[in-house]
Amino acid sequence: MRFQKLQLALLVLASLLGFESTGQSQGREYARRLLYVAAPGIRDYLEYGGHGILIFDINDGHKFVRRFPSAGVDEKGKPLNVKGICASSRTGRLYVSTTKTLMCFDLVSDKLIWETPYDGGCDRMAISPNGEVIYLPSLEGPHWHVVDALTGDVIRKIVLNSGAHNTIIGPSGKFAYLAGLKSPILRVANIRNHSVVREIGSFGNVA
Repeated sequence: MRFQKLQLALLVLASLLGFESTGQSQGREYARRLLYVAAPGIRDYLEYGGHGILIFDINDGHKFVRRFPSAGVDEKGKPLNVKGICASSRTGRLYVSTTKTLMCFDLVSDKLIWETPYDGGCDRMAISPNGEVIYLPSLEGPHWHVVDALTGDVIRKIVLNSGAHNTIIGPSGKFAYLAGLKSPILRVANIRNHSVVREIGSFGNVA
């Protein structure tokens, strides 16, 4: 039961990177795919993985590889809830959002590059396939921030008043799909100019 709770708390925050590295199994080399998991999960329960970034080897039965320290703590030093995780194989960067900040890590050195707080907090973000921009929802708030993925700077603020929550960027990199907890309408943004170009729905319930 404890392991099942750990899976439930963490796997929703796992990011499968697009690139592969080389490992060894029984004396043979193989291409390994790594699963990066941010802890704690959507609650601040430290008993199910502690605080940090955990790495597992998918090809080797999800064997634990290593962990490295994270950031994202409150004014008392307590780890904040993790809300989202994404990565770019092109830039070699990993991103983790908490309720207040977005963190950027270097996947080569496992070091924190920057951590930035955003107005309205953070929720479940998505990164463009080229690794250049992140669509970062506020914490069930009125807006999304369009963030420069290299610097953390805000490029644009998209206000939809929909209870910003879930975000997906399509594989073409042309459109971002913005879903809120307070609206049955799915908005579609053009990533070239970061403006909403389409509405889909209404759906029978919120996202």
